[in-house]
Amino acid sequence: MVQGKPARPLGTRTRRLRCFDCFRQPHLCEACALLVHSLNPFHRLLKWDPETRTWQKITCSDIGLRLYYAHDGQPCPAHFRADETRSILVVHEHGMMKMRFGLCAYPKHGANASEQASDEPYQLLEMGLFPGSWDVPRTVYTTNVLRQYHLLTLQAHTTVHDFHAYLRRTTDNIAPHAQPDRHREFSQAMREFSFLRACRRFGVRPQVDMPFGSLAVLCPACPQPGKNMRPGWQVRDIVFRFLDALHYSMDGNYRSSQRKKPWDKFDVSLMGAAAYFVHQGDFKYYLSHIGETEEEESTCNKFGAFLGTYLGDLTGIIAMTCRHELIMANSIVDLLRNEKPSFADFSLVSALQRYLELLLLLQSYDVNCQYLIRLLIRLLKIEAMLPHLKTIKSVKLPELRGSVGSFHVRMHKLDCQTKQNPEFLPGFGRTWGDQTEHTWAKHNLDAPMTKEMTTGHRQDRMNDGFADTNITKVHDMPRTLAKKYREAKKQLRTSSRFLTKFEKSIDSVTLATWKKEEAEWLAKVVNIKNHKDLDNPFVPDVDESLSQEAIREKLTSERATSGDTSGMSVVAAIEGMIELESERASLLDEILTFDRSKHRKRNKMKKEVDDFLIKAQLCHDAYNRYVTPQVALACADVAASPLPTTFPWRDPEDDRANGIKTQTPRHSRKIHEPLDEHEELVNELVELVENVAILLPSQYHSKVRKHSAMLQCVAIERRLREGQANDALDEFRTVVSARISLQDLRSQGWGQKHGKRLRAMDAKEKAVGEAARSEYHRIRSILLVLGMSDKDATYRVIKDADASPFIVTMEQRRPGDSHRTPSWVWADFSFVDNQPEGPTKEFINQKRRAHWFRCRAAKARWEEEFHLKHEEMYRTATMFKTERDEWLSRASAEEARGKEGCATYYRKQAHRYTRLLEQCDSLFPTSIYTQVWKHLVL
Repeated sequence: MVQGKPARPLGTRTRRLRCFDCFRQPHLCEACALLVHSLNPFHRLLKWDPETRTWQKITCSDIGLRLYYAHDGQPCPAHFRADETRSILVVHEHGMMKMRFGLCAYPKHGANASEQASDEPYQLLEMGLFPGSWDVPRTVYTTNVLRQYHLLTLQAHTTVHDFHAYLRRTTDNIAPHAQPDRHREFSQAMREFSFLRACRRFGVRPQVDMPFGSLAVLCPACPQPGKNMRPGWQVRDIVFRFLDALHYSMDGNYRSSQRKKPWDKFDVSLMGAAAYFVHQGDFKYYLSHIGETEEEESTCNKFGAFLGTYLGDLTGIIAMTCRHELIMANSIVDLLRNEKPSFADFSLVSALQRYLELLLLLQSYDVNCQYLIRLLIRLLKIEAMLPHLKTIKSVKLPELRGSVGSFHVRMHKLDCQTKQNPEFLPGFGRTWGDQTEHTWAKHNLDAPMTKEMTTGHRQDRMNDGFADTNITKVHDMPRTLAKKYREAKKQLRTSSRFLTKFEKSIDSVTLATWKKEEAEWLAKVVNIKNHKDLDNPFVPDVDESLSQEAIREKLTSERATSGDTSGMSVVAAIEGMIELESERASLLDEILTFDRSKHRKRNKMKKEVDDFLIKAQLCHDAYNRYVTPQVALACADVAASPLPTTFPWRDPEDDRANGIKTQTPRHSRKIHEPLDEHEELVNELVELVENVAILLPSQYHSKVRKHSAMLQCVAIERRLREGQANDALDEFRTVVSARISLQDLRSQGWGQKHGKRLRAMDAKEKAVGEAARSEYHRIRSILLVLGMSDKDATYRVIKDADASPFIVTMEQRRPGDSHRTPSWVWADFSFVDNQPEGPTKEFINQKRRAHWFRCRAAKARWEEEFHLKHEEMYRTATMFKTERDEWLSRASAEEARGKEGCATYYRKQAHRYTRLLEQCDSLFPTSIYTQVWKHLVL
């Protein structure tokens, strides 16, 4: 195949050469360079120039290397001269170079002499060179440079113009303009090369009218009838029908447009309807006969997709993707103006031809709330055209349920935000419905390139890009499904536990009523005809929001607590001390804030302090009678051991030794020097109250607390403190719940005065909430002293994130909320039943109801997602097995016909699926091969 002789006789002094591309760039003579590069003819050589005393670029052709086809690398004997060759420009991964070729002149068996020249392109192909033209090639491209650019443009979106400029510069960076301009030829060769690779990848013979969808990469995780579905799927329990449904999303993309171009009737797509575009002949017939479609009245917000006007011959595309973000075969339609329903209809029926035997379709579309209303009427028009359409066999679709993607649904009216939200619709799992946006994000990087192409070239380039996206996702499918399966399993467990705890705090009658309402909702919401009169349980009635007067009344109301002080027992003594502790704190606050300028107020405050001191004495008497003897027994037993000077009371070192953080006293008042005639009275009252000792088991040294004599007292205080913590939590929940209404009130007015008043109210409410939070943490720290674990699941630390209200409207949602379980604070709503009758209780109860419906929906969607991932893993593994067996069968058939080359490639394709199957076996649970007829026990 390669032959050459030195440009100078071997006996003479030869030039010094180096190879730029060989390892270590060895120094060679001409004879050695020819020998070394017989199999690397496109390496770049450097010769030493004694005049300039530097290295100059040359090619292997400059030292006499010639390329011959067949005849063991010798010149063809049919040539009149043995050295008759012609120069062809070779474009390779290192640049461009002229090379002398000697092609075979013998005609193939049975060919005429006139057909000799037509054989040259095929001779070049067998040499691994792709011809730039198909009559007498003057330029050829190495398969390496085509493969390199192919992957580069798919991954980095490099244009032909940029890559061609790179090749010219790498050939001569000083004068790239002097190199041959093969931009147009390279673009055409690349288009043909990618088409032939696609045909080879699917084992389809290139032809003018390619079979419908024969070059499209199908999703292995989606249901593909006849390829990967579980036996008996047609008779599966109706509850699990969603497992065998096709989940897909429709969307338009106006970035994938085309500028006005001269129209060429011969410029058609090489792939035609074999990949991702609809059949152009059928589509043209459809457009010419559908006529002007009636403009449908908007039932929601007016969307630009239906009403916008865009410039250009082709203003964009509309396409469909499955829930795994693969572009669906034969779903892409070119838009001529805007996203009319008629364009979406043809995309829909074209893509769904291979799925007509399924029982359920789950569709997401930005404007489904309007699109689905008259869909059946529009499909009747297409049905009348079926005799004239080659690729559309039927428009009788399976049951179709619609939703609006989770991203776009926020732009719809409030009713659509729940009735069209996939998070609240049965069967959708965790499909977010806007997965097409991810596909557009990648392919929009190609838009500046494709909008300048002719129509046929544009479709071929877009088909190539979508195929690469699909192939990449198929190769990553085992890892992706396994990861999402683990996530679904984790989220299902978390949401189930949260919901179980939540429902325990709701009375059985209320819960039964809500479940009945939920069942009615699920039965009706799947049909868009029921939406108009369907009650919405996911959004609380706005009339149930607290009014400004109710919030103001709540802020100023007194919440009194009463303790059982009757009976002199250990429980009564400890409870009395805890109550005394709370009263002392309240009294100190009151002393520091009362109006001391009025004589009547001063006398009233003195009386309150006297009453407090009398009550304190009674509490101390009860404590000394029932608790102090137990303390004395404990102290007597530990008196012999080394003790701190503060014994029997707690001290910082003892707390640190027991893993307890020392808490600052809740009330510590500094006595000020008298500033006026009444300041001295205030200081005296403060001193009297603060000098009242609070005696409780939690204040003693750990050796006293842990003594057997004190176990009962410690246990009693812990139970009482837990009740105190529950009260503080309920107070915190009430305040945070009430703050939700302020968000509603902001939308009910405007202006600086309105906003200032609401900010003041919110600041007060927030301060009350922080006080409740601080009180809870203070009590929690005492529980830790009394032996509670810091990891206790009931009494946790309230973090900043827990201080946020639970979500009841779409406006309150944040990115990622669907993967977050509500805070543990909102798993218990029993505090609602303890609220006094009035607007506050009714308001929180309405929010609780909406919160329950949302938590139930979240758990149901995660349960569906868990089952879906289980089924998708089964379908993926089955699809890979089917494809592997099919390729092996084709390889055997080709081998029997003596086509070893085809058989070798088919076995290579089979091995690709073998590798994917190995990933499935290592990542997927074995349970995917078990029939799923009922809910799995987790």
